[in-house]
Amino acid sequence: MIKLSDTEINSAIKQHRTALMGVAMLMVIVYHSFCWVYNPLGRANIGFAGVDIFMFLSGLGLCFSFQKNTPSGFYKKRFVRVYPLYIIGVLFVYFAFKSGWDIKRLISNITTIGFYLEGGVYRFDWYLMSIIDLYILFPLIYLVSTSSKLYAFLATLALSTAVLLLFDLPWWYDCLIGRLPIFVYGVVTALGFSKHKIVGIIGFLVFPLVYLIVSQFLATSCLTIAIIALLICVLPKCPPGLYRIVEFFGKYSLEIYMANLMIFWAFETWSFTVVEKSILFLAIQAFFSFIFIYINKLLGRLLRNWLNLV
Repeated sequence: MIKLSDTEINSAIKQHRTALMGVAMLMVIVYHSFCWVYNPLGRANIGFAGVDIFMFLSGLGLCFSFQKNTPSGFYKKRFVRVYPLYIIGVLFVYFAFKSGWDIKRLISNITTIGFYLEGGVYRFDWYLMSIIDLYILFPLIYLVSTSSKLYAFLATLALSTAVLLLFDLPWWYDCLIGRLPIFVYGVVTALGFSKHKIVGIIGFLVFPLVYLIVSQFLATSCLTIAIIALLICVLPKCPPGLYRIVEFFGKYSLEIYMANLMIFWAFETWSFTVVEKSILFLAIQAFFSFIFIYINKLLGRLLRNWLNLV
């Protein structure tokens, strides 16, 4: 990280963005495999830091997309990319896994407001519901960020810290609030605010304190830039075949993540031994990943034609 300038880090992030998303997706899969199958690491299992990488890259990518498109074009592209597959996932869980939702809860999940009702207990998935809401709110986030890049980031960091310290929230709200600073940092990075070295070093130093006192999710958020800086040094040295595999996981991260959620709902609904869970984890992940990739490609083509998107 010390050898690269902030400008070089920015350039490398853009160059390896898909591969970075692939690493993040693999981290989430490993984290969930430990959580849902067997966890020998306990609280040291911080593979959920992959979500922080996603949040940073989402803020960065959304900003570039918002700058290149009209507001209507921006929303149409976000809609085509995420929402149809999200609805399919929700409906599949409702009908296949007998989630216990009534029609009201089904509708609340389709509209994403189920994350905020009844304490979020009957949510489909905290991450997808949150990211869709951040898409909706993005013009406001963009406006605030452009007015003052540094203060937008610092204000989000201070507000998130205060909320997490003052309120005893369920972990799924902690997951979102703890990641808002790194999401906004991704936005201001796209707008030209590049203090990656300082942010990375400070984040690394405060990580233990934040982890112990405030939130494990805010703590890993602090580590994100340092992790990304390390990854952009490692990724170019990967063998081409391995790099392409990592890029595949990044290119289809949404579909692979949706498949990963099917494992969660299956495990929540049925009882298995550790060995059975291990086999089913791999089988369900592979099967639903390719099913969702196929479905999303098909839906994407149909909707892009219908909405006249290039």
